[in-house]
Amino acid sequence: MKSTILEKSTHSFAFFCHLFLFTCFLILPGITKSQCIATTTRNPTTTSNDNGVGTITFTSTANVNSSDDSYASANALAILFSGSSNYLKATGFGFTVPDYGIICGVIVTIERRDGNVLTLGTGIKDNEVKLVIGNSVTGDNLAKSPNWGNSESTINYGSSTELWGTTLTPAIVNSGNFGVAISARYNGLATLLPSAQVDNIRMTIYYNPILPTHILSFTSLLKNNTVHFNWTTADEEDGETITLQRTITGQSDWTDISRFEMHTGNSVKSYSYNDPLTDNGNYSYRLQITNINGMHTYSETKHVHFTKEKELVVYPNPATGFIIIENIEDPRAVSIGSLTMRAIKVPIDLIGNNTARGDIRSLPAGIYFINTGNRQIRFIKQ
Repeated sequence: MKSTILEKSTHSFAFFCHLFLFTCFLILPGITKSQCIATTTRNPTTTSNDNGVGTITFTSTANVNSSDDSYASANALAILFSGSSNYLKATGFGFTVPDYGIICGVIVTIERRDGNVLTLGTGIKDNEVKLVIGNSVTGDNLAKSPNWGNSESTINYGSSTELWGTTLTPAIVNSGNFGVAISARYNGLATLLPSAQVDNIRMTIYYNPILPTHILSFTSLLKNNTVHFNWTTADEEDGETITLQRTITGQSDWTDISRFEMHTGNSVKSYSYNDPLTDNGNYSYRLQITNINGMHTYSETKHVHFTKEKELVVYPNPATGFIIIENIEDPRAVSIGSLTMRAIKVPIDLIGNNTARGDIRSLPAGIYFINTGNRQIRFIKQ
């Protein structure tokens, strides 16, 4: 009986181990996060007033299609101590996000102002700023609290990772019925014809163009003035390429430094590349995957700070009694070796900033090497 119980427990343990390993394999593509990219910023092609909220109507709604100081306006007709406008709805942005992309976030940019300079009191504020999906206003309200002000200001709503409390797909954002709606609030006004005015509405979509190939891992290591890269992929397809790209702080463009062809297969494949550095600076690296249609996706970005080690200096050379060694960081990491690479102990003392003195009086005449880290320099003992 005990044997049967033990046998069942062993089988159960083995099953869960296999299940754990299988689950880990499934989530491997998520280890290396890819970057989201932006569409071009676009203006709406369709605008309207929507009375789903408020009581004051927006007129001349088509004026928000471009930034030209022509305004869509919601004008109150009498003294108003509180209230809100209808929605100014803007749709038909004409996005063409690939159907295999994953939406990361939405940024809406609105140029608006309080058009009545005679306003007394707290003025006009955002009431609601929401997305429009399927021609219906929905999701989180991202309205902001400051007054609009009499001078036109440009305000961004959302971010590259903000989904506005909705579930977005390429089909949704590409639809002509997708967009944004804004409603203004009139707070404690005592004025003639208070006016909420909007000059322009535009939108940018951020998305991750997921391609069939998955980057399972991507690592970098700076050693001996060289950055060593290793990465693995899965689910490659014929015609795809993977390119290691580099940029340096202060540069705006990415430079291709090595490209690899990929081929169809389900197996995990490994790649490596070494990038020797000569100039001090902050370097950034990423992998770009390109499919046969020219679409790109990117790995996470690796950052490397490089400061070139100064060359060792030794003098006098040849020497008889003492030598001075410059450009060292720690005298304890300095060693002296013979031509046969046998380590020889001699007194080495720090005498200044990155400078040490070695007592070589006990050494026989000959050729020796000073070693520290990956640096080496030769000297002669007379």
